[in-house]
Amino acid sequence: MAATMISEFRDGNYTADEDIPKVFAKPFFTKETAIAAANPMMKKVFNLDLTGYNASSKYNVYTFTKKGKPTVTGSINHKGVFYDFAVTPENGLIN
Repeated sequence: MAATMISEFRDGNYTADEDIPKVFAKPFFTKETAIAAANPMMKKVFNLDLTGYNASSKYNVYTFTKKGKPTVTGSINHKGVFYDFAVTPENGLIN
């Protein structure tokens, strides 16, 4: 499952692919703030609570994992707004 908020990606919110390593050289969020920022949208769109998840990042992409739960990846724009999410079931299969 995936969801994209185009308004948070286009126009002034867009970061060119080649600029991503420079713009996001330092993580925008800590583990806790990434979960807090992503959780409202995850609950609203996917009915999934990220409480208790672990978070890691590479540039503008955050990965949220928890044993026995789906893996979530989310991308942020340069303002720290999540605009793109993908949810993969733990076993990699959609029921």
